Amino acid sequence: MNVLKLAQAYPDHHFVFDSPRFDFYASTTYAWLRDAKEVERYARKTIKVSGDPLDDPRRAHWQPSRVSIARVDLAYSLFEQGQLEEAVHEATEAFKPFVRRDALLRAVELDTEVRATYGRTPEGRRFHEQVVAARRSMQPPAGESLYTATCPVTPRA
Repeated sequence: MNVLKLAQAYPDHHFVFDSPRFDFYASTTYAWLRDAKEVERYARKTIKVSGDPLDDPRRAHWQPSRVSIARVDLAYSLFEQGQLEEAVHEATEAFKPFVRRDALLRAVELDTEVRATYGRTPEGRRFHEQVVAARRSMQPPAGESLYTATCPVTPRA
């Protein structure tokens, strides 16, 4: 069996490392390393290549979770560079069309840093409000567990 031919036939297979995935991981890695310029570079590439194909039909790798996290990484980069308005915009876009748990966890970490540096600015307060609203949207209604609120099938006893 020719593994290269198999990989080309199934580019979204879990064990095939596609270039959009590399850009995504690079963005996150540079965020951990605190290199704002490189974060911006790779996050923008991830958003462009992995974004919604309805916005651009040429996109073949739509990965909503990947894009959401890349937007949070990009927001970090923009906050670091003092571009507050665009940072809040990107962070808000990370929660569309719905909040993803992995992106929310990253946004909560970023919110802690933003509040320490920009907490008194209108942009810092707006970002914090977005994170609080996103957290609330993830909470199940009173009397329900997260499982029953998100799963249409009742678990067996």
